[in-house]
Amino acid sequence: MAAKANFNAYHNYVTDSLHQWDTNQVLILRGLNLATAPEVHFSNKNMDRAIVRQASMVNHVVTVNIPNSLLQDPLRIYAHIGIYEGNAFTVVETVEIPVIPRTRPCDYQIEDTDGEIYSFNRLENMMANMATKDQVANIVAGVGSDAELVDVRYGADGKTYSSAGEAVRGQFERLKPGGRNILYTQAAPNNMINKAQLQAGYYVNTSGEKSAGAGWNLSEKIPVAGLPSVWFSGGVGLSCFYNSDDAFLSYVSGTFGEIAVPDGAAYMLASVADEYRDTAMISTAERKTYDEGVVVLRKEPYSAGFIPFTVPVNQTVADTSNYSQQRTENEDYVDVDCILSLPESYSPFGSATKLLMMCHGAGQGVNTWKEHDGYKDIVQKFVDRGYAVFDCNGYKNDELGWSFWGDRRGVEAWRKAYKYVIDHYNVEKTFSIYAFSMGGLTALQLAFHSFPGINCIAMGSPVVNLKACWEDNSLKAVLKTLYGLGAEWDDLAVAGSDPYKRITEIGGEKYCFASLPPIKVWYGSTEQSYGVNKQYAIDLVEAIKNAGGLADYREVNGAGHEISYGGNEICNAEYLVYIERYNRL
Repeated sequence: MAAKANFNAYHNYVTDSLHQWDTNQVLILRGLNLATAPEVHFSNKNMDRAIVRQASMVNHVVTVNIPNSLLQDPLRIYAHIGIYEGNAFTVVETVEIPVIPRTRPCDYQIEDTDGEIYSFNRLENMMANMATKDQVANIVAGVGSDAELVDVRYGADGKTYSSAGEAVRGQFERLKPGGRNILYTQAAPNNMINKAQLQAGYYVNTSGEKSAGAGWNLSEKIPVAGLPSVWFSGGVGLSCFYNSDDAFLSYVSGTFGEIAVPDGAAYMLASVADEYRDTAMISTAERKTYDEGVVVLRKEPYSAGFIPFTVPVNQTVADTSNYSQQRTENEDYVDVDCILSLPESYSPFGSATKLLMMCHGAGQGVNTWKEHDGYKDIVQKFVDRGYAVFDCNGYKNDELGWSFWGDRRGVEAWRKAYKYVIDHYNVEKTFSIYAFSMGGLTALQLAFHSFPGINCIAMGSPVVNLKACWEDNSLKAVLKTLYGLGAEWDDLAVAGSDPYKRITEIGGEKYCFASLPPIKVWYGSTEQSYGVNKQYAIDLVEAIKNAGGLADYREVNGAGHEISYGGNEICNAEYLVYIERYNRL
C-alpha cells in the first residue's frame, strides 16, 4: 500500500490518508522536480526528534518507506522533504499525512528489522509481542515496598535481569543496531553551563563586569581556550570572553547559533535569565549526526506571557544583511528590546505556528506597550487564534529609537527581530503584519523593500506620509535628529523613507508601481491631524489599485485614533478576519 502526494504548485498538494496500525506503507511523491533523491524526516507532534529515511527516485517519482512506529498513534504524520547541498540540509517541501484511528489488531507486531529506536514505543511493542506469545505469564503487582512487575525482568533477549529497572535499561542498551548509541533529545552532545553553579542575582555587563540584577544568574568560568567556536541555544543572555589574565576581550548578546571564540580567549561568563535557567545551553557543536542517520535539532519550548529578547541594531548605518546577529567592526550597535507571545498550541516540534509581526506606534517602546490594555487585547486576539506575535522597539531603546518613523535603521531592527524568531522558534517563515499609527511607515517600508514572505498587511490609522509630519511642530525636532535635517525639509535626506513618495501622478490619476502584498487600511472618520490623516491613506490605496495591486480602505464612522491600538472591538475583529483570509491560501 502507498500514500501518494501529488504536487501541482509550491506547497500545494493532494495526499492520501492512512490507518492506524497499518504497516510497511510507502510515501510516493510526484511533481517535486528534484535533481536528486531527497532525504525525508518523519515525525508527529509527540516526537522530540525525527526519523530519517533516504528516498529513491525514478523518472522524478520519489518513493520512501514510512516508519511503522509512526502508524502506532492516530496522529498526523509530518514528512519534511529535503536535500543536501554540501553539508547544508534544506527542507524543500512538507507533507502532512492524516492517520485515521482504529483498534490495535491482536496479532500486530513490530518487526525487529524495522529499526525504530526513537522512543519507548519499541520496548512497549516488544512487551506486547511477548504477551501475544504467552511469554508474560505471571505479572505480580503488590502493595508492599518490595512489589514490582516480576515478569518484566524476563527480557525479549532471553536474559533474566535482577530487577524491572535493569530489564528496561539493559534491553534499551541492546536495541542499539550494531552497538550504536540510542539518541538523546538534547540539541548538542554537552552543556558547558553548570546549572548547579549558577550564581543567582548576578549577570555580566557589556564591559565584562559582574553586576547585581534580579532575575538573572551568572555562570562560573566556562573554558573556551583552543575552541574555534561555541554553540548558543536559546536562553543564553549577554556573555563575555576573557583571556588567561582575566582581561575582558569582547561580549555577545541576544545570540543563537555558532559564535566564534575570540583570539586569546581562555574562558567566558554567561548570563542566564530565570525563565531560561532550565533550557539555556552552550556547547561545542550545533547538532550531532549519528550513524543511524538521525539528526537532533531543537527549537525553543513554549513559554507563557511576553517573552523578551534583543537584537543588535547598527546606530551608524542600516545593515544590509538580515542576519539577526551580524555585527560590523568600528560601528556603534545597541541591543534593541523585542517581545514575543506564543499561543498555547505552540510546540517546538511538528507543524509550525503561524506568525504575525506587530509594528507599534511612536511614543513608547515594547516594554511599555505590552502593559497597555488595548495593545495587550489585540495581541491576545491573535494569540488565541494560533499566532505567534512579535514586536520590536525600533533602532534603539529610547524615545528617539521608538520614533523611527520609516528610518532604515528601524526597518532593519524588524528584519533582525524576524530572523531571531524564525531561528529560535518553530514558526512559519511566511508572516502577516499588523501595524498602527507610526508603525505604518515601518510596515510599508518592509513591503516596498520587497521583504520576502509577507502574506498581507493590515494597518490601523497608519501614518503613510512622512513629509506631512514635518508640518507638526511637535514632531519636527525628532525628524531633524533622525534624518539630519536643517530648518527646511530635504527630500534627498529622507529618500527611501517616505512611502507616500512612491506615488506617481499620470494624467491626473495616482499610481503606485510596486510589487506589494495585499494591504488594507482602517481609519477613524474623525482623524485629521498632520501625519495621521485619512486622505493620505486613501491616496495610497487608490494608487496601488490603479496600478493593479490589492488594496482596500475602510472608514469607521465616528471613530478616532483609538482604533489603531486595540480600542475598538469591531476593528480588532476585522483585523483578524482580514489576516486570516490570506493565511489560509
